[in-house]
Amino acid sequence: LKKTFNDNFSGSLLVGHNYFTLRNQARLAHGSTFVLPNFLDMSNASSYTNDESEQRKRTMAFYGEAHLDYKNMLFLTVTGRRETSSTLPEQNNSFFYPSASLAWEFTKLPSLAGDVLAYGKLRGSFAQVGKDAPIQGLQTYFSGATINDGFTSGIQFPINENAGYQYSSTTSVIGNPNLKAEKTNSYEIGADLGFLQNRVTLNATYYYSKSTDVILTVPIAYSTGFASQLLNAATIENKGFEVTLNTTPIKTNDFQWDLNFNWARNVNEVVSLAEGVPKVLIAGFQNGE
Repeated sequence: LKKTFNDNFSGSLLVGHNYFTLRNQARLAHGSTFVLPNFLDMSNASSYTNDESEQRKRTMAFYGEAHLDYKNMLFLTVTGRRETSSTLPEQNNSFFYPSASLAWEFTKLPSLAGDVLAYGKLRGSFAQVGKDAPIQGLQTYFSGATINDGFTSGIQFPINENAGYQYSSTTSVIGNPNLKAEKTNSYEIGADLGFLQNRVTLNATYYYSKSTDVILTVPIAYSTGFASQLLNAATIENKGFEVTLNTTPIKTNDFQWDLNFNWARNVNEVVSLAEGVPKVLIAGFQNGE
């Protein structure tokens, strides 16, 4: 919906609803003891085993977006989204996150525009983003067991129910039925300036974000019978500067030379971990975010 209120104000409004279903399927075949050498095909294997897995997730969301501008130089945008995810527990499966941004092209004021400063804009924004949990992260599940019988490379479920072998084994990660959605609050301020008929432009931005209830796979004592557990385990801050300078030293009808520079600095810090979590490995042979 677009609306022009008068010569100074205009705006638009967008509302909607969507849902999304994600389905991941994986099939794995493993063979050993080739009959013919160097013929790499499953039909050449003397014995083989198969694995199959499937993961599903469904999300549903209501969202809205509104735009308002004043004299085509002051712009305000506001958004909101309420999302529901099947990967979160029923009591915490909905989360809301908004955003707002404001920009002012001040050189559209006659008193501020000139030959030296051709374009100028100040901008600022705030946004909150939500993130749901991994698929099947709420419960502790079982997987098909593989055992060695001394004759083959392994036997997997289903097997002879009278053989005395276990049909399944627990996974190494404990699920968590109390998980909450991650939240990230981001703030940004900046300026875009153009000089000498935009032959020289400068863009500068400072940003800061803070993520809370970050979901991580946290190692636990092996005496529990497991290796790790999903937890809302961390608070992480991220901040930095970005500066870009674009110049056009030479510009003619037949030739143009552009010379550009950029500089950036980013600082990422883990502010806190959950109680009882001294450290979290986020690389290597362990799940991490």
